[in-house]
Amino acid sequence: MDTDGKRITRGHARSRCDTGIFPAYGLLYVSPMACICSDYLNGYFAIVGEKEWDPVPNEQRLVKGPAEVPSNAPPAESDWAMFRGNPKRSSATSAQGPLSPKLAWKTKVADWPVGHLVEDWKALETTAGVISAPTSAAGKVFVAVPDQHQVRAFDAKTGQTAWAFTTGARVNSPPTIHDGLCLFCGQDGWCYCLTADKGEPVWKFLAARSEKKIAVQSQLESVWPVPGSVMIHKGQVVVVAGRQSGMDQGMVLYHLDVRTGNAQGSARIWNDPDAPTAGPKGNAGYQPIDRRVNDLLVRDGVKPHLLTVPLEDGYSTDELVDTANFFQARGHHNRNTGNKTPPQLLWASSNGFITGHNESVGRFDEGLMCYANKLRAARIAFDDRLIIQWGIRGKDKGPGYEMKQGAVNLETAVTLDADLWKSLEGTTFQTRAVGSARSLVLSANAIYYGGSKQIVIVDRATHKESARLNLPAPLIRDGLAVAGGRLIAACEDGSIACFE
Repeated sequence: MDTDGKRITRGHARSRCDTGIFPAYGLLYVSPMACICSDYLNGYFAIVGEKEWDPVPNEQRLVKGPAEVPSNAPPAESDWAMFRGNPKRSSATSAQGPLSPKLAWKTKVADWPVGHLVEDWKALETTAGVISAPTSAAGKVFVAVPDQHQVRAFDAKTGQTAWAFTTGARVNSPPTIHDGLCLFCGQDGWCYCLTADKGEPVWKFLAARSEKKIAVQSQLESVWPVPGSVMIHKGQVVVVAGRQSGMDQGMVLYHLDVRTGNAQGSARIWNDPDAPTAGPKGNAGYQPIDRRVNDLLVRDGVKPHLLTVPLEDGYSTDELVDTANFFQARGHHNRNTGNKTPPQLLWASSNGFITGHNESVGRFDEGLMCYANKLRAARIAFDDRLIIQWGIRGKDKGPGYEMKQGAVNLETAVTLDADLWKSLEGTTFQTRAVGSARSLVLSANAIYYGGSKQIVIVDRATHKESARLNLPAPLIRDGLAVAGGRLIAACEDGSIACFE
C-alpha cells in the first residue's frame, strides 16, 4: 500500500500467516506457504522493484544450428514420446507392454556431486532428482540431468550412451520426441531442437523476455524459465516462458514451427497487480483471481492448456493478453469464486506437474502441498477405457488400486472431477504394499505400479498380479515409461533400468 493509502498492489506472492513478508537490504523476502486458494509464486525468494527490462528483438531470438532437419519420421504407436506418455499427460499408451519382463540392461546416468551444495540442490522443487523421468522413441531412451544442465540419450536395446547435450541451465523434465527431432526447453529460457538420432543442434530459440539471470538454488537461471517437456500442437512447438503472469512483466507464450524454429505467433500473458479486483468479499477480495503460474502444458483433443486455461492457436506477434479477460471469458474453474464450469484439466495433476503446486522457487517446507521428491497420496492414470487411482483406501482396507470404468470422451475433455468419479462404475483390489505410489502407467494390456524399490505389474484382463520387479533404488516420481515392448524405470540413485 502506498503511504498515502490511495493504491494497493495486490501481491503475487505471500508467506505463511505466522511468518509474513519482511523487508531488508532493499528487497522483500518471502517464505513458503501452503495455501492453494490462488496461484502464488511459492518458495523462499526475494523480490526487488526494478524498471521493466527491454525485450530481445524478435529477429535476434532464433539461432540456427549446423544439423539438417531429418526427414519426417511418423510416430510409432509404442513410443513414449513426451513426459507422462502423451499430450494429455495421462501416463497411458495404446501399445502392448510386457507382462513378465526380465532385466535387459541397467546403466548409471549420473550421481549427486560431492560438496556443500548437494543438499541445497536436492531440496529444489522443480527438479525430480539427479535425473528426470524418461521418454523413449526412435530407438532411444532420453532423460534430463538437471544439475548438469544436460539431456542424454541411450540406445533402447543396449543402454549404451548415444549422445549428451549441455544447455545453459537446469532442464527440469525430459525432452519431447517428434518427427526425428528432440525438443526441450530449459531454465535458461531457451527452447532447443536437436536431431533425436545424434543430438546435433538444429535450432534454438530464446523464449525468455531477455537474457537476465537470477540465482536459484546456487545456480543461475533465467528470470523467465521454460518447463522442459514441450507441447507439440498442429506441427508447432508451444512454450510458455516465465514464472507467473503478474511478475517480471508476465509470461510469454510462443508458437514455433517445429522444423525451422520460426515464431508463428506470440503473446504476453499478463495481469496488472495494481488493477482493481472484482472478486468476492472475504479472503479472495484482496487477491487478483486471474493470476496464473507456469507449468508443463497439457492438451485435450482440441487445444493445449496451461493447467486449466485453454491457449489459442493464433496470436499476432507480441499480442498482449490481459488475464482478467483472457481467463474469465473461457469459463475455467476458479478456486476463489467457486465457478464449477468444467476446465479442460488433467485431474491427476490439477496442482501442477512439476512441483505438485505449480511453479516454485527454492525450497518448500510445507509437506505434501509442494514437494521436492515427496509425493501426494494418490497417483492417477487414464485412457479411454479405464481411470485408475492408487491411494490409501481407508483404515481397514490398506493400500491398493481403485479402478473406475465408464464412458468418458477424452477427445473433447479430460475433466475428471469428483462428481464424475463418483458416477462411474468402480472395482477395487488390494496389493501388498510396496511403498508410496511413485509412478502409475497403463498400457493396452497391463497396469504398472512403481513403489519404493519395486514395480508391480497387473494383467488388465484378469486384474491379477503377473510380475513384481526389484529396482536398485526408489523410483523418481512419474519415473516409469512403456515403449517398444519395454518397461523403463528411472531411479533416485541416477540409474535407468530397462525390462523386456
